[in-house]
Amino acid sequence: MKHFFVIFAATTFFHYFFLTNFTTGSTEGFTGEVKQVNEIEKGLFPKAEISFEVLESVHGNVIKEKRTIKMVHDGPIEFKVGKTYSVKTHNDWLCAFSKS
Repeated sequence: MKHFFVIFAATTFFHYFFLTNFTTGSTEGFTGEVKQVNEIEKGLFPKAEISFEVLESVHGNVIKEKRTIKMVHDGPIEFKVGKTYSVKTHNDWLCAFSKS
């Protein structure tokens, strides 16, 4: 019976952890023009920083005129300097985007 409570407590903790940390959704969004794309880390999961000039706030409170976000730079996602995108982020990490 003791093992049951330990397993139950561990399961409840992990369930709470994943719900609060990974499924909270995007917190900020904006439409902006890409000014610069920098690779910041190479390796198994290369990362990039994308600098935007914010044109319009879409969701949440974006009060900065310039904004830098991070993303894992591996796959078909590509940001081009001078192009405009609608972006949703969570803690400055890319969640979703579309070309405007």
